Amino acid sequence: MASTIVIVDDNAQLRALMRGIVVQEAGFHVVGEAADGAEALRLALELQPDIVLLDLAMPRLNSLEALRRIKTARPETTVIIVTVHAEDAYRQAAADGGADAFLLKKTLVTVLLPTLQRLRGCMPPPPAS
Repeated sequence: MASTIVIVDDNAQLRALMRGIVVQEAGFHVVGEAADGAEALRLALELQPDIVLLDLAMPRLNSLEALRRIKTARPETTVIIVTVHAEDAYRQAAADGGADAFLLKKTLVTVLLPTLQRLRGCMPPPPAS
């Protein structure tokens, strides 16, 4: 069964880049995209994806707040923060909020797919129907 993903970034080109990377792997299926933190939260709760790729700097609802709310409502959802901010303070804030991984946008082409594959291996199997 494919892992479902919601991509969240206020930049449409970066969402397209992430989608292009994700679709290279048959085991991943993008089920939604959002351009702000409020929409990210709504889609995470509505679509219940396995993974959320969440830009750190988002309009409308702060990404760290969206992360906290997603992890509170759906702790089983894997949230990967993607950002241009390499400073340790951002990494620590994301970790404190419950992020499962922290990736720099400049490295997405080489690290996104391996990170998704690694984290998918750590996810519990879907419940039997």
